[in-house]
Amino acid sequence: MQNYWLQIRFILIRLSISYLLFFICRWVFFLLNQNAFQGIGLLTFFQYSFFGLVFDTFSCIVFNSLFIFLSLLPFSFFYKNNYQRFLKITFITANTLAVLLNCIDVAYYPFTKKRSTVDLFNQLGGQTDVLALLPSFLKDFWYVFLLFIALIWLLVKFYKTAKPPLNGATYTYGLKNSVLYGLLFVVCVGWCVLGVRGGLGRVPISPVDAGKYGLTQHADVLMNTPFTLIKSVESKSIERIT
Repeated sequence: MQNYWLQIRFILIRLSISYLLFFICRWVFFLLNQNAFQGIGLLTFFQYSFFGLVFDTFSCIVFNSLFIFLSLLPFSFFYKNNYQRFLKITFITANTLAVLLNCIDVAYYPFTKKRSTVDLFNQLGGQTDVLALLPSFLKDFWYVFLLFIALIWLLVKFYKTAKPPLNGATYTYGLKNSVLYGLLFVVCVGWCVLGVRGGLGRVPISPVDAGKYGLTQHADVLMNTPFTLIKSVESKSIERIT
């Protein structure tokens, strides 16, 4: 059981890296768009960051769902080099995408005054237009590009520090241990489900819930772009009437 507890510990350490990146993205988003959020002081920002963990948890679990599932499997191959390498690729790929979405809104928010949703891809017009405008975007918002590179560097750097001992750990699968492994696995999955739902409420968390934790005009500071993007995909579009 000791090896499985250690396995869960490393999952939590690695997920904390994802939470840290979401906090940094929120801080930079607020800092560069604070003219749109009058009345938010330092204390209020940290309060919003605390309440925003509800939305960050949703995004962290959804984007890292494959990584979490693969990391929770109670088998000794978790401590093998090749498996750890695959987990690293999975984790960095998922969180790079999440960071990219948050960085987009750092520059895009002044034009839309809202967190990006699935409409973002419709507004961009298409792949050809995006590629044609990309050099101009990079020139005008070079600081966002540098921020993105810095955050990915931090992501890789911190992940390397959360490396389990690759010492060929073994698992014993007697009846008692197998039951305990199964119970811990179910408990961890259950916590992930609660995190995605936003708690024990009957209705899953939605962007409207940001109003519970702060002023409506400050909702975008509480939320994150991966959250609003996913929730906009889930929502039903308005029927076009001719």
